Amino acid sequence: MPKTTRARLLAEALRGGPDRLAAQAPALANRYRRAADRFRAAEAGGMLDSSLTRTPSGEERDLMAEHPHANELRKAERRLQAAQLAGDIAALDQLLDDRLIFTFGPDGKCYTKQDDLQVHRSRQQVLTKVMEEDLTVLVEGRTGVTWFLGAVEGTFAGAPFAARLRYTRTWIHDDDHGWRVVAAHASPVDGDSLPTGAHHVAESVD
Repeated sequence: MPKTTRARLLAEALRGGPDRLAAQAPALANRYRRAADRFRAAEAGGMLDSSLTRTPSGEERDLMAEHPHANELRKAERRLQAAQLAGDIAALDQLLDDRLIFTFGPDGKCYTKQDDLQVHRSRQQVLTKVMEEDLTVLVEGRTGVTWFLGAVEGTFAGAPFAARLRYTRTWIHDDDHGWRVVAAHASPVDGDSLPTGAHHVAESVD
């Protein structure tokens, strides 16, 4: 529906006061639904300009999902980032599920929650920079998934590293602990690589 038509319909309803606005609400909703149906049909038929069908950003996808707990999960992601940047073992223990399995690298090796806590407790791995490029959040019931793309820098066993990473994290929610990571997978992108043993850096990024 053209913007001018929407504006005219809304203006007419507002001029009639609250009673008229309420009376016209169902008709306005039906018109919006029909316009949305026409848009989807045009998109499916390839009749829309590419600028109208671009891939939405992470936050745009989050807004389209409109799940009431999506923002809570996003905040949990960033609490985890802050905890790992600070080496906060207590916070990490709260945010990582005891059953955590993390896979990383071309060999697909698996690591546990205790592996992750130890690498931070010993300060063998330290993050010094995290730069998020895209973050998408999906929530369904008590399960959530986050997709991250971004760059990280730090040191491992005293040696500096920098990499651009893409990872997927699966979260579960319960009333006692809130959101906790139960599974994660990460891979370097753009040909970047990490030093041997620096497998937990991808879990530090939000």
